[in-house]
Amino acid sequence: MDAPWAKELSEKYYSQTLTMFVLHGNVRDLVPLRSENKTEFMPLHRFLRCGLFSSRDLVLTYDRGSGVAFAEPAMQQDFRRAIEGYDQFHAPVMRRHCRAIRWRAHLAR
Repeated sequence: MDAPWAKELSEKYYSQTLTMFVLHGNVRDLVPLRSENKTEFMPLHRFLRCGLFSSRDLVLTYDRGSGVAFAEPAMQQDFRRAIEGYDQFHAPVMRRHCRAIRWRAHLAR
């Protein structure tokens, strides 16, 4: 890894010092990624997905023009399945809370 900022980001992430990062500046520049005998220059989003966080299940990026994007379509599908499971489990509890809040608001009138 040639970029000093990437080395620092990696160290902080894998030491669990930080879990979220905001990268700014020339984020459209190409970033070098060294492998055994070659250096490949790639866009930042690919560098994050393939180089820095290749072992992670979920890599998200955000920019003001495009909004939130998943690094891979499969990541988005996994995320949606997890949210659907969460909703199925927690939706009955949330409905009860909403009914209780509406009832309390009705009594307060």
